[in-house]
Amino acid sequence: MRFATLPSFLLCAMAAQAQVTLEFNDLVASGVQTNMYLLTSGAPSAPPSDGVNQSWNITGATWQPIGTMHFRPATGTPYAASYPAANWAWEFNFTGIGIEYLYMQIDNTGVYVVADRVPNATVNYTDTKKVLQFPMTFGNSFSDLYEGDSGPATVTWSYSGHGTLLTTLGNYPDLAKVASNESDIVFWNKAPLYPMVVAMSSSIRAFVDPVTAISEVNGGRTVLAYPNPCTDRLMIDGVEAAGWRITDLNGRTVRTGSFVATGVLEMDIAGLESGSYLFLSDAGTGLRMVRFSKL
Repeated sequence: MRFATLPSFLLCAMAAQAQVTLEFNDLVASGVQTNMYLLTSGAPSAPPSDGVNQSWNITGATWQPIGTMHFRPATGTPYAASYPAANWAWEFNFTGIGIEYLYMQIDNTGVYVVADRVPNATVNYTDTKKVLQFPMTFGNSFSDLYEGDSGPATVTWSYSGHGTLLTTLGNYPDLAKVASNESDIVFWNKAPLYPMVVAMSSSIRAFVDPVTAISEVNGGRTVLAYPNPCTDRLMIDGVEAAGWRITDLNGRTVRTGSFVATGVLEMDIAGLESGSYLFLSDAGTGLRMVRFSKL
């Protein structure tokens, strides 16, 4: 692995204000589990803006649940023995398709990709590809020479933006925008450290914990579900008169309906199987979402 750290550069006069520094200690040893979404329409017409204290508003985008992502230690994954240098993995569980892995080596210098798309369309890196350095602050850049199945190449990554991402899945502050000269953009969450949004030329995915993914776009109220866990009756507070649906964590819709009044509403969920679900209501002020468990 060969890389050269470039000089820091000033992107705007506000750079001295509070900002996110991405550090090795931000990793959580047990990993992070999220739901996985694919942007299906309403993609921004221009790249997200650079600078600190940005407000990236993509509330016009539509997101489709496509499965789950587990950012976890590589130990215990089925292909770990084939990649002994890897100590972490991104485990993508695509609904109705199966599981795919991205294996990484992570240490106090950065995040290095060892193999991608394992085992379906595996890309092996004989010289690992660095995608993040530690520590990394606003204005930092680095270049990395790597080699994959297509031969050697060089990539440059720049921490060019810091701010809040506004989506129908929720509002997420203090994200770091790290972009490459290969047209990839990653919005990194700091604590715990994981990629919340990954934008590539072929797709844009979001990785969101459904417990925290309650939209408050346009000043909407927070949705509450109680008792939680529940048995046969579920109370929903905070939604407007609108259509609603309940999905499992794989994105399958298990029940739909509509509310004709605003306030505290009671739902009969006795017929649902035991497990975890998402309640979603798409009112005029944006998508509302809350997670609940059925005993």
